[in-house]
Amino acid sequence: MLIIEPVENMRVTIAAMLVKLSFGKVIQAKNGAEALVILDKGHINIVISEYNLPKVNGIELLRHIRSNYETSRIPFVMLSSTIEQNEVLLAIQHGVSEYVVKPFSIKILQKYLISSMENPIKSTASLLSTYKENAITQSEIVQEKPVILVVDDVPDIIHVIADVLRKDYKVKGVVSGEKALKICQSKSQPDLILLDIMMPGMDGLELCKIIKTDPLTQHITIIFLTALNQPEKVVEGLSLGAVDYITKPINPKITKARVKTHINSILNQKLLRSQLDTMIDNISLRDEFDRIIQNDLKSPISHLLAGIEDILKSKKNSNVVATIAQSLKLSCSSLSQQVSNMGILYKIEDGSYKLSPEIFDLSLLVIDVIEKYSLLIERKNLELKTEFNGQHKVKGEASLTSSIISSLLQNAIEAAPNGSVIKLSLENKAQLAYLKLTNRGSIPQEMNKVFFEKYSTSGKKDASGIGTYSAKLMTEIQLGTIELNSSIQGETTINLSLPASN
Repeated sequence: MLIIEPVENMRVTIAAMLVKLSFGKVIQAKNGAEALVILDKGHINIVISEYNLPKVNGIELLRHIRSNYETSRIPFVMLSSTIEQNEVLLAIQHGVSEYVVKPFSIKILQKYLISSMENPIKSTASLLSTYKENAITQSEIVQEKPVILVVDDVPDIIHVIADVLRKDYKVKGVVSGEKALKICQSKSQPDLILLDIMMPGMDGLELCKIIKTDPLTQHITIIFLTALNQPEKVVEGLSLGAVDYITKPINPKITKARVKTHINSILNQKLLRSQLDTMIDNISLRDEFDRIIQNDLKSPISHLLAGIEDILKSKKNSNVVATIAQSLKLSCSSLSQQVSNMGILYKIEDGSYKLSPEIFDLSLLVIDVIEKYSLLIERKNLELKTEFNGQHKVKGEASLTSSIISSLLQNAIEAAPNGSVIKLSLENKAQLAYLKLTNRGSIPQEMNKVFFEKYSTSGKKDASGIGTYSAKLMTEIQLGTIELNSSIQGETTINLSLPASN
């Protein structure tokens, strides 16, 4: 893991957070130029980088990582102290995994690191679900009452403060620094601490120092409770990281006003993060939709327009018109299927797709798909050899399976050299139905591992990289498997299995 942060104490703090989270070896760099040297040596699996870096800035670093095949899918988390829409847009356009606003807690960092590892280049559905989770208003945030921890060795003072604040906040109270520390280090951390400076045992200053030097707790806001004759203690406490102080005996109106000011700051920070997530999601969704429109749907629409033009030119030749009509039918079918697949894909990705399995004959479905692509096969002078006899009953969704086989066969036709042979076989074995599709033409070795990943295009011009990814998801939701085998002899084989029905 590589951290690039020009401010040393921030860099050390992030490194300490990562150690706490058991992320293994952490390498640090103070500028983009140092980071490039480290990256060129390899063995970096995650990058966390400040946006504004000296020498080579965060965007240039991100662009370098995404343009290099060896590093193109490394999770990249961008950090920034400000939110400028143009900066966020630029980061999204260059493939940032997550964008985190400073300051942040260890829990927030952990959340975004996990998300970036699961989706280095985010998928649409994950963006949709994140959008739904994070598109919240400040009023919704306020509905979750902020938690205030009152720490004072005098129980009566805790009761007085609790009475003043409990209408607007969830108030907890403890009488020692040791007990307060346990709460702060637990999963139920407070948003704000009202902390007495003078206490037996662990006093307020000692507790403040521990909280503010621990990556797990340093985000917690601290306001000191102090006597009028302790100005030097207040100064020391503020230097340790406290944000304010309230004198005892407390004035209810002043206490409520000061607590409200700092709680509002905390809520605004939460809202800021939410708005950033929403902005990133909206930008990413728009970019991905543009990509699909430009690549996936452009080709069949172009075929339709060209076919209509050919019909107008050849309207007196019935044979030519019939051939063109068949081509137009294929383009319409392809366009309809791709539009349908977009909606299905989103639902599969976010877990909302409801499978409706049925028993159908895989061999009949394969014959229908082959017929649909017969004109393309003829145009390339390909020979399609099939090997299957009788029925091959499977349990799944016929429409999903048709989309899978259509995508795989279209890929095979496009990849196969003119005049070559494509082989397609079916067999049932051990409660599974197997489909094997082989064509001439091998896939680059470096593409084997990412062939079924989203946006993986195998170098095909104007390809979106959605087809094989969709085929994989549609197979797996039917409890099937799909594998690629590209041999050095120049052949590519796809092995597909689906649950058979006796």
